[in-house]
Amino acid sequence: MSTGLIIVIVIVVVLVVAALVVLPGRMRSRRLRTQFGPEYDRVVTDSDDPKAAERELADRESRHSKYELRELSETAREEYLGRWSVIQERFVDEPAQAVDAADHLVAEVMADMGYPTDGFEQQADDLSVRYAEDVALYRRAHELATTGDLAGTDNLRKALLDYRELVQKLLGTDAHTTRETGTARDTETARETETVPDTETARETDPDTVTSAETRAQARAQAETGTEPKAARAGRE
Repeated sequence: MSTGLIIVIVIVVVLVVAALVVLPGRMRSRRLRTQFGPEYDRVVTDSDDPKAAERELADRESRHSKYELRELSETAREEYLGRWSVIQERFVDEPAQAVDAADHLVAEVMADMGYPTDGFEQQADDLSVRYAEDVALYRRAHELATTGDLAGTDNLRKALLDYRELVQKLLGTDAHTTRETGTARDTETARETETVPDTETARETDPDTVTSAETRAQARAQAETGTEPKAARAGRE
């Protein structure tokens, strides 16, 4: 066997060994990134060791696979939807307490599904396996819930909306369904935000305002079409 052939064989062997060592790691990284999405980026960024971060995510998958998870019954879903409706109505007068109640409701739903609820961090980690796109909402909402009134009404409203989206996912409902059952009512109620009155209301309370608005609309129509308003024609005639 010539020296050249031996060199070629050695090179091939080295390349094969390198591929066997490197490719599985890359494939695992790609799979975990696909599985966890934004949570993968968060964990890897927060870790000094990307490999250790990936081991943590793999451990989550392994732990999750051992849970005896179960689908909620229709009765249980309806009960939780009803409780969510009460929480959302409570937000009007007690925003901080409502958000805290939403946080506890999520934990109760998880426990009913078969998840351990020994603490928030594990709950979030467990949810990241199946609800990777929603766990960031859960973390953000929980952080605001723990600050209470200090978070401010606007931030508490955002937290409640985050909890609503997570509850919908856990219960297997969507926004349309929850609106029908009263759980997706907009929390920005008239008590907390002022809305612009509609045209009929404005007509009753301030006719001059409406007349002025209509005149401006006619002027815009004239500019766009090259015609003049009826009122102007009548005055000239």
